[in-house]
Amino acid sequence: MEASTPLHERVAAVTPSLTPSEAQVAAFMAANPALVAVSSTAELGELTSTSDATVVRTTKKLGYQSYRELRRSALAVSGRHRDPSKVLDDQLGQLSGSGSGATKVLRDTAELLTQFEAELDADGWNRAVTAMVRAERVLTYGIGPSGCPADYLSIYLNRHGLRSVSMHATGFALADNLLDVTGSDVVVVFATLRRFREVDAVIDHAGKAGATTILISETLGSALRDRVDIVLATPQTTTGTSDGVIMAMVVARALELSVAAHDPASAVRSMERLNALRADIVGDELDADG
Repeated sequence: MEASTPLHERVAAVTPSLTPSEAQVAAFMAANPALVAVSSTAELGELTSTSDATVVRTTKKLGYQSYRELRRSALAVSGRHRDPSKVLDDQLGQLSGSGSGATKVLRDTAELLTQFEAELDADGWNRAVTAMVRAERVLTYGIGPSGCPADYLSIYLNRHGLRSVSMHATGFALADNLLDVTGSDVVVVFATLRRFREVDAVIDHAGKAGATTILISETLGSALRDRVDIVLATPQTTTGTSDGVIMAMVVARALELSVAAHDPASAVRSMERLNALRADIVGDELDADG
């Protein structure tokens, strides 16, 4: 294997030959390069519920001469993944000669969905849904593209009869959004990749107010786990042609349906009222003829 072969490609190439515990370590390495870059073999063994010996064996089977070399590779990967232009360059390179770009994106996304289902923290998911069902109000937050799943979740919770407000302000304007957060609220933060100062501000203020905080992210779970109540981690997307916002949208969709399922009759009645209001506004014919 060439020295320049990136970590995630090494993992994909050797996984069939690994033992179950080694495969577990390798999958963690590919999904969390930034964490690998700052962890010792003992720490990584603890994080993967294996051992430092398993980490060392996995490192050798991935083709690295030493764990130090692997950490350098992981550091380079994590640094590159923080640069959107380099991520795009990598993704476009994967489309070269692959035939249909649609096929590549669809396959990568399907693989991520399968991975997400296998790695889903069922207890964390159930706690998140229960907290949202019991909340006086659900506040959602996201910046830029992460604002899309935040808006979606808030819109549909409102349509199901739950009070919800979507926030995506930055800078001084964010203070107005946070002013009335209380302990009876749930705050859902979508932070797909980047850790903006506003993300920390939302989490810190929600914690001080006593609100339940839920973080949905593919990169920040380990860094912010001690400061939020629930982490719903999504798989790493920067090594393929899919996108983190797609995974966040799937989470938003599954959350709103899970919440609605706690009182389906009420959710349906709320949607009926919405439809009646639409008819009042635009007339009885809600859909234009083709």
